[in-house]
Amino acid sequence: MSEASSLYADLKLEMQTIAAPLMDFGEQQVRKNGGFLPFGATLNRSGEVALQAALPERDPATSEEVLPLVLQGLAIAAQQAEITAVAVGRMGEDRRIR
Repeated sequence: MSEASSLYADLKLEMQTIAAPLMDFGEQQVRKNGGFLPFGATLNRSGEVALQAALPERDPATSEEVLPLVLQGLAIAAQQAEITAVAVGRMGEDRRIR
């Protein structure tokens, strides 16, 4: 097994744990609103996932305006808690979402 394959095998559970709520929330927002702005998730050592969002100054906002805020929030969360993983959910094309 290659080093990359071994690393993936070690991280697979954590990746699934953080990805499932991220995908579920994104899917829910697409059904409800037709899309979503970027949002994030953190996974702590206890296996708890917390979704993270950002509130832009203007409404409606674009993905390009929200993504840096989400990334900044994830970085702050990772510094303040025992975070083992972070993930970001983002639509493939830019839309203005209210």
